[in-house]
Amino acid sequence: MCRERGGTVIAIRNVTKEFDVNKQKVTALSDVNFTIEKGDIFGIIGFSGAGKSTLLRMINALEVPTSGHVEIDGVNINGLSFNELRKVRKRIG
Repeated sequence: MCRERGGTVIAIRNVTKEFDVNKQKVTALSDVNFTIEKGDIFGIIGFSGAGKSTLLRMINALEVPTSGHVEIDGVNINGLSFNELRKVRKRIG
């Protein structure tokens, strides 16, 4: 179960994501930082190509940041095994 009301559920810490496109580095996200507290309603908006989908894919561990990390309920999910990630997801609902 998540922490008490108001506790941090998702924390994005210094997240940068780069992709190699045609042998050049393209930065999709650069040094992104924010937290989402339990009970918050949160939206992600931006122009096409701004990195919204990339950010969401990192929150659900379908992408890994080039640098920085993603915390879910206090656990750094970068590099977790499939089973460890499943336990974190199950705990937060």
